[in-house]
Amino acid sequence: MEMYESNSNSQQNKSEEPIPRDYQWIFDNQPELDYNQLESRYVSLTCSIEKQNYQIRNIQFIFSRNQMLVLQKHQENNTSILDLIDMITNEILKSFELEDSDQNVFYELELDNMYDRDEKYLLRINISGQTIINVAILNEFSVAIKCNDNFNLYMLDQQMAMKQVVQLSQASANIQKVDASYNKFYIQHSYVQQQGLFYAIIILQNLLSQRELTQQNQYYSGNHDMIPSIYQGQPLQINDCINQTKNVYFYETKNKNIILAQDIKTGNIREITLEYLNNCLNNVLINEDFQDDKNFIEKIKSPSFVSYQIIIEIQPHDILIQIENETYITLNNNRIIEWNTFRQFSQDDFEKNGPICLMSDSQYEKIYVLQIISKNKVIYYNKMTQEYKALEFQDELPEGNPHKAYFDDLQGILVIFYLNKIFALNLETKKSIREISEYEFSSKNSIQSTFIGQGYIQLGLRNQTLIFFLKHLQVHKILLINIPEGLEVQRCYQTFINKNAYYLLRKSHGDGKCELYTMMQNCIEYMNNQLYLNNPLHLSLYFENSQKIQIDSSLVKLYIQGEQTMAGFFDIEISDNLIDKYRFISKMSNDEVIKQLQKNLSMYLKFISGYGNCFNIFQNNLVVLEQITKQLSLMEKTTLPILICPTMLGQGTPLEFSIKNRQQKIINLILEIILKYQEHLMYNQIIDKNLCELIKQDIDLSEYFDSTMPYYQIIDKAFPNQHKNDKELITGINLNHPKDIHTKYEELYSDKLENQKTIDGEDALVSIEYYLVNLPKTIQSNPRELMKVLSETDKPEYFENKIIQTIIKFKWNENTKAFYQQKFYIYLIFMASFVLDIFYTTYAFQKITETSENQEKQIAESQPNIWLRIITKIVCSLVLLYFFVLEVRQLLIQKLAYFNDGWNYFDFSLMISFAALCILEFIMEDQNDLILIKVLVIILSFMKLFYFLRIYDGFSFLVQMMAGVFKDLKYFIGFFLIIILQFGMIFLVLFKAQPIDEYNGVNKLAYFLIAFRISSGDFYLDDYQNQTDVIVIFSWIIWIFAVLTLNIVFMNFIIAVISESYERVMQKLVAESYKVKANMIVEREQLFSQKELENKVLFPNYIVIRRVARLYQGPQVYHKNICHQIQNGNLKQSQLLAIKLSKSAAKNSRSHLRFHALKQQTAQPQ
Repeated sequence: MEMYESNSNSQQNKSEEPIPRDYQWIFDNQPELDYNQLESRYVSLTCSIEKQNYQIRNIQFIFSRNQMLVLQKHQENNTSILDLIDMITNEILKSFELEDSDQNVFYELELDNMYDRDEKYLLRINISGQTIINVAILNEFSVAIKCNDNFNLYMLDQQMAMKQVVQLSQASANIQKVDASYNKFYIQHSYVQQQGLFYAIIILQNLLSQRELTQQNQYYSGNHDMIPSIYQGQPLQINDCINQTKNVYFYETKNKNIILAQDIKTGNIREITLEYLNNCLNNVLINEDFQDDKNFIEKIKSPSFVSYQIIIEIQPHDILIQIENETYITLNNNRIIEWNTFRQFSQDDFEKNGPICLMSDSQYEKIYVLQIISKNKVIYYNKMTQEYKALEFQDELPEGNPHKAYFDDLQGILVIFYLNKIFALNLETKKSIREISEYEFSSKNSIQSTFIGQGYIQLGLRNQTLIFFLKHLQVHKILLINIPEGLEVQRCYQTFINKNAYYLLRKSHGDGKCELYTMMQNCIEYMNNQLYLNNPLHLSLYFENSQKIQIDSSLVKLYIQGEQTMAGFFDIEISDNLIDKYRFISKMSNDEVIKQLQKNLSMYLKFISGYGNCFNIFQNNLVVLEQITKQLSLMEKTTLPILICPTMLGQGTPLEFSIKNRQQKIINLILEIILKYQEHLMYNQIIDKNLCELIKQDIDLSEYFDSTMPYYQIIDKAFPNQHKNDKELITGINLNHPKDIHTKYEELYSDKLENQKTIDGEDALVSIEYYLVNLPKTIQSNPRELMKVLSETDKPEYFENKIIQTIIKFKWNENTKAFYQQKFYIYLIFMASFVLDIFYTTYAFQKITETSENQEKQIAESQPNIWLRIITKIVCSLVLLYFFVLEVRQLLIQKLAYFNDGWNYFDFSLMISFAALCILEFIMEDQNDLILIKVLVIILSFMKLFYFLRIYDGFSFLVQMMAGVFKDLKYFIGFFLIIILQFGMIFLVLFKAQPIDEYNGVNKLAYFLIAFRISSGDFYLDDYQNQTDVIVIFSWIIWIFAVLTLNIVFMNFIIAVISESYERVMQKLVAESYKVKANMIVEREQLFSQKELENKVLFPNYIVIRRVARLYQGPQVYHKNICHQIQNGNLKQSQLLAIKLSKSAAKNSRSHLRFHALKQQTAQPQ
């Protein structure tokens, strides 16, 4: 059997992010629908109940949020047997016997009443000239009939005559009522195609009244099952009830002697005469299901009174019902106990005075009696254990008498309800949950119903449903579901916390008339109507920083903590027709798509789960996205819904899709859309979790870093903007929400700031500004990735940004600088020992060579101290062994990537060469053979020293400048050596390779060295006169040409190149300095253990910077805009223009300051 079903396979695709653990229960009970997958809306069920020798016919399908039932009929003798079967377990829940076996008799059973009476409606139908094939009874006045080939809907008037109101041709033979809700009927009919038998749903709307009902809040009406109150086939039009007892409301009619009694649990209405009103009230007090009593009429005619038996003790099996007259507790079996008497009888040691209320436990049973002793203390009595316990807390209770309470020691929460106030207590901290306890409830919007579950508190108010979602016993999100405009809650009946709440609502019309509706409200876990196409509960979790979610009409409005202005909204007014349009437009050509979007772009900005909106549908189509962007520019920004978002919770956004496919044009376009239409703190998570990938692909992020999304300025009275200390502080902090930073000033700076004074002793105030780096995913979720990506990038522009600089500074100061300083100090021990060893051994062996061979005694005395040599070698070896262990650890972590860093070659070369030196120095007698290896060790040891000097900013600049210059000169030096080789070979031939005394030992390279000396201005001319007449002329010509080329041209070239390289390094000095630190941070973080990486002190999710405020930024902003315009121009012209602009900016700044000072002087009183 194939049935329309809302159970979705929306999580088929692998989620980009895990579903928040605190809200997993939502998906267990209400899985998010994926309308992009047609098969996800259908489910196959097999009902395998078999009865031998009987023909079984399905009569009715009954669907609820918890069960799927089928009513089957078969004939036994002359008796019709109806079996109610659970389609999931195939269990027969109940069987009914009906004596009448007439095929024209039809029945309807309702799930709520199936255990109280057999049939809800019984109808015998005969239509002349028509063959009745199938019937579905919709309610007591509506019936759907399949006759021959037509489907007809009939309504019964007051005389019970059927009137045809709807006719559909070519309907199937098998029609069933699936559900009836509000003013709609959902009727299933089957049809046959080549693939097999399918079922569809017909929705029949606005059939209960001749008056057209206005549009209601789809989510509210759909998820609360609003049912019109029908009396004699017409909507009940009464202003208000005259009396209420439990779940039964009483109304006057035009006939003053007739009273209508309505049970809002079932919607049933009965007529009674005014004289029996009191009898009816008393019977309802005894039995709230009295409306369904078969002897209802007889019982209301006989007087009935409620009498109570007074008792003095409470037993564990007793049922606590309610508090009467503030001191009496009513129990089951019409018993009552006076609380103060019970306290005296129990002889406990606690105070006796104070208001009381009943309190339920986590199983929602009323097993406690709570008594308030003082503003900071309560006691409660547990009827199961017969014990009293006391609770004391720090915050004060509100004034007034409580009327109910909830206690859950496992969850650690106590909730006490007052008339217009709630006190929620964290049992662990003994403090109130501020957001709940401070929430004000007015008399016009008072609490009507209460549901409390694991991680939420749900309150049904007169104007809205309010749900607090808790995380670690702190309010994480607030969900508001507004009652549709025009509806008003009249009364509500709920026996106690977490019991079904039954509402009476009134809808007013302009003509002074009104309609009454009944509605049952359950907790949020079961508030999802499977017949509706939207469930905004999932949308509220799309953005982690959204705190308040307001569901109003067909919009889901998102707010963040501390802001009254809406951050954004989803438009979820959708239908099956719109889903089909989304499905079809995704298969159209670009021209067809553009035409559709030009007709009505707003339609395709609506959000459909599984599809998203037009940006999700066309996330791979640059042409269409550009057209959408153009049309958006013509629309009012405030009217646009959220544009860039995932298709479903846990799925990727269009930005993530384009990043994975490396579509840089689409990436830039989506970033532009986000920055233009969604520049808000809440949306930063879209870019935050993809920041490293964007840097990898060299995307220009300057506009993003300059926006308020990643760099939130803290403006709060708690953060003073004037202070005596101008110290810049960068501090890490862990927050649940970025807005929580407004309460963290003392935690951040209470022990870090000291007042500074001027020279003359007067206090000096400076302007201070505070910023929060809002990149929690980038900083904490994968702490190594950002620095690794930055160290590999070739774009210095990233390091010129304040956000990146702040993160690098924090990591450098927090865990890197001290680490390298420690290594540097250890290495200085090696350097000191090594230098001492080199000086000592060199001078000692010099004395040996100067000693005569015959003076053996002097030779023995001049031998170097072997122990001093051994000690220095041991110290150096131990230090290098320490560094060897670190290098091996780094090699094991980095693997082949270790060899991409040139400094690592120097490190290993130093260790190997020093080990070789130590061995050879003790086994070789001739120390002259060790000179080269000593020189190598000296070079490598000083290279390691240069490596550590980068820790300090002053040396770091010089080291980077040298490295940058040699990097820029690599091609020039190569060409210069080729020219040296050329002239060296010419001189070698001209002088016939004659030996030169000055170059003894390197005679083979003598003429190449001559060429190099010519380039440096050192000219060798001694052998020119010894050549023949012709050769000497030619030699001088070659010499002149060599001087011009090597000395004049090349030397000036190299000076120019070095100057340009130096200038470029100076311009990128700050960026290069931060890149060096990033490289060192990467190396440091690779040595962290997993436990250290999870340390939230070393890796917080937010970073706060405190610095002196920049009072005047006009010229800098102008300079920045100009630089953006010329960034693709000639480099040299850009540099010159930048210098001029800088001078102009400085001049403008001075002019501004002079003008400001003059303005202050003129403003002073004469």
